[in-house]
Amino acid sequence: MSLEKVGYISVVITVALTFISYVTPYWSVYGGLVSSGLLAHCEPHTCSWFVEDDNAQYNLPGEI
Repeated sequence: MSLEKVGYISVVITVALTFISYVTPYWSVYGGLVSSGLLAHCEPHTCSWFVEDDNAQYNLPGEI
């Protein structure tokens, strides 16, 4: 296997794992009922995504 293929596979794996780490809502779980991640807060029957909140979107860097 050439060095280019190893580098390409490493980049693909890194990007995939980074995406999964930001999107998953299971960074911390409270009593099995409420879980929270970097982009989501989930309760037993609903999840709210922080990027859907108008206030959070207004305060993002680079937004006017």
